[in-house]
Amino acid sequence: MDKINDLASRAWNIHNITAFMVEALPDDALGALPVRSAICQLREMSSELAMDIMELDNELLGCAYGAKSAASGVYPEKRDK
Repeated sequence: MDKINDLASRAWNIHNITAFMVEALPDDALGALPVRSAICQLREMSSELAMDIMELDNELLGCAYGAKSAASGVYPEKRDK
């Protein structure tokens, strides 16, 4: 799972760098290349990527926990009883 956490961290780093760049750049001028708009799109894409990676990590952890519980015969619902 460390690889997944590393990927999420790298995606958040890209998001943070692009968020900084968006704040530093002026609005795109009419007729000029849309640099700020492109960086805004990269910021949003990197945020979505980071969230998706984190969600995948949570799903994999849930599957791993479920498999361990099934193998041991101990389920969360049974612990309190």
